Amino acid sequence: MLGLGVALAIFSIVVLVVCLRAPLRRKAWWAEGILVGIGQLRFDWTSGAFDLVPVAVQLLSASFEHADPVAPFVLSVSFPLFRHPVPAEAPLG
Repeated sequence: MLGLGVALAIFSIVVLVVCLRAPLRRKAWWAEGILVGIGQLRFDWTSGAFDLVPVAVQLLSASFEHADPVAPFVLSVSFPLFRHPVPAEAPLG
């Protein structure tokens, strides 16, 4: 789960860089969609419990939280809203 969270955050950053370097119209819309993840799969390190939150918005598709010294560590991952910035009909060359 930790590897998935790191991989999704790196994936979002790489795709954002590709978007910003590509000759696209409305780059701001694409960038916003790339940076936002929808839904959440949360993993509690202490108990090993998984929790699915279907209606959630998250930045970079991954987060790690620890509220206070006695609270559990919680890792959250979400599905990126946009996966790639190049529409299917756009030429890649």
